[in-house]
Amino acid sequence: MLKSNLLNHSVKKEIDRIKNTNMDFLEIKTEDYWKKFISEHDKLNVNDFCASFQETALNTLIKKTKDALDEYDVKTILIAGGVSANSRLRELMQENFSNYHLILPPLKYCTDNATMIGCAAIHYINHNKFVDYSYPS
Repeated sequence: MLKSNLLNHSVKKEIDRIKNTNMDFLEIKTEDYWKKFISEHDKLNVNDFCASFQETALNTLIKKTKDALDEYDVKTILIAGGVSANSRLRELMQENFSNYHLILPPLKYCTDNATMIGCAAIHYINHNKFVDYSYPS
C-alpha cells in the first residue's frame, strides 16, 4: 500500500480540529479546498495522494471511535453505510476493537442509501405524493 505524509499537515489539521465525536468530512470535500491543495503541491502522485487520504480519513474514524468509547459505556460497535464496504476500514476496526462485539455486515448490505432514497422519491413523484410543508415546525 502506498503511504505518504503529504496529508499529515493540511488535511489532517482540518480533521483534527474537530474536538468531539460528531464529525464529517464536509470541510475537506469542497472543490475549492482541493484546488488550493493541489496548487500547493507541484509533483503530486495521485496514487500516493489517494492512499494517504484514505489512511488519514480512516485513522481519524478509528480515533473518533476510541474517543466515543472513552465517553460512553458500550460493548458493541457497528459500522454501516457505504463506508463500511471499505476493506481497509474493516481491517483497522478488527485490529483496534477486538475486545468489543464488532458487527461488520456482509458487503451486500453495505450500500449508500442515496440510491434507495432517489428510487423512493421517483415512486412518490410518479404517484403525485408530496409532503405538505405548510405545517409549522
